[in-house]
Amino acid sequence: MVIASSGKVVLCYEDYLETTVMGDVRRETLAAIWHAKKFARHRQALIAGDRTLTRICRRCNNTELMNVEGVY
Repeated sequence: MVIASSGKVVLCYEDYLETTVMGDVRRETLAAIWHAKKFARHRQALIAGDRTLTRICRRCNNTELMNVEGVY
């Protein structure tokens, strides 16, 4: 989970332009943001190796953080 200085929770630390916002800690709890359908959908896609949901994921080639099972 990445929280930008604006309070917005973004999908990735590379999303410095805040293009894929998962929530806002000024308005929601971290637990609510983490368990929201939108965030869960993105996590499941990334676990499965699907990087097609967002532009930032489609351009990403960072796989070195993945462990043997493909889970971050």
